[in-house]
Amino acid sequence: FRTSEPEPHIGSEQQPALVPEPVAYYSQRAAVRAALAQDPSWISEYICKALPLLTAQDNEVSYLVPWSRLKSPPQQGGVFELATFRMRPGGPAVWGGAFQAAMSAHDAPGYGKLLGAFHSEFGLLNRVHALWWFESADHRAECRHKAHTDARVVAAVRNSVAHLDSQRNQLMFPCTFSPMK
Repeated sequence: FRTSEPEPHIGSEQQPALVPEPVAYYSQRAAVRAALAQDPSWISEYICKALPLLTAQDNEVSYLVPWSRLKSPPQQGGVFELATFRMRPGGPAVWGGAFQAAMSAHDAPGYGKLLGAFHSEFGLLNRVHALWWFESADHRAECRHKAHTDARVVAAVRNSVAHLDSQRNQLMFPCTFSPMK
């Protein structure tokens, strides 16, 4: 999986999108970019309108970590949380076990539904994304509160944060055209 390209920062907001990576990912993307560069309607109807709004662009290629399985939301609707962790250098060989334990401690008892965990390959390195699903924003708050009172979760998180530099969480509401709605 990857985050979509480009990811424009319009104003101060960044709206990431997770998109499945095909096997021929890099060569296929190069061909698509070359074709779009020659497409007059792409340039006139999208690029010319988007450029004045573009203040920055971040590109990242991420892959599903080996222990994670990509899952669909249990039902339509709900909200998604994209938790992004900047881990200390060393890669999954150093912090992977502790991170997996922290994610499993939240997922197994139902403090959220983990849809997938991804690790950056290009872009800002040592970044891990966990995509969670909740019935609503209130349900997410309730689950988070319960998780903070669970000694097993607290212990797993305490072990994982020893490898953590920073964390950012985004609550995302699916658009009507989203395949994840």
